Amino acid sequence: MSAPAAALLKRSTNPSAAPVDWQGQWSKPLVWPKAAGAVARNAKTALADHRAFRPVLSRSALVLIDVDKKSFDQNIESSMCHDPKIGRALSRRTYQIALPNLIRLIEFFRKRRLPVIFVQWGWHRYQYPPLEARPGETIIVKHGRGAFGTSGLDAALRRGRIETCVFAGADTAFCVASTVRWAIDHNYRAVLVEDACVCGLEEMHAAAVKTLGWMQAHIMKTKQVLRLTRS
Repeated sequence: MSAPAAALLKRSTNPSAAPVDWQGQWSKPLVWPKAAGAVARNAKTALADHRAFRPVLSRSALVLIDVDKKSFDQNIESSMCHDPKIGRALSRRTYQIALPNLIRLIEFFRKRRLPVIFVQWGWHRYQYPPLEARPGETIIVKHGRGAFGTSGLDAALRRGRIETCVFAGADTAFCVASTVRWAIDHNYRAVLVEDACVCGLEEMHAAAVKTLGWMQAHIMKTKQVLRLTRS
């Protein structure tokens, strides 16, 4: 053990007392013998395992957050009024990228008779036919950004014995991100299908994906999900 570490760890005769000279040692970095290499190796292994994760489809559900045409269009119109360039980018993202991928994901899960769960604000009722809930599919009404704290989502997932939530929808940086974090805190695996999500600003979407993907959610593309096999 290095001298600074030994000095910091040396305690008085009182077991509950702070280490001797802790004020003087507090701001000095400690070098723990053999620890640095082990930490680096463990972190590298953990990151590789995280990136390699693939969900077991038989224990997975597609969870769609705030997928609603009226909401999509209102956000685009608001963005157009603020900045036409941002509005056009949001329109392209919504209708040329996210919407087709959402339809592909729904068809994929339905074809394999896997759960599709619609999480939405109470007034969300405007859908394209491919995005409408079918009889028997679960609709969860939430009353806040994060669905776990304001709805029965957790109970629905537990009933279905779901282990992995495959998330898509809007807005990536708000309702989606909040629900993803709560899912992880509730011990679910969380997959974020980044090209099936919509966000008001491209840079906010990118930041949310990068943050959630750092040892939290598993970031996947739609085509990666569609290549999964049922197991």
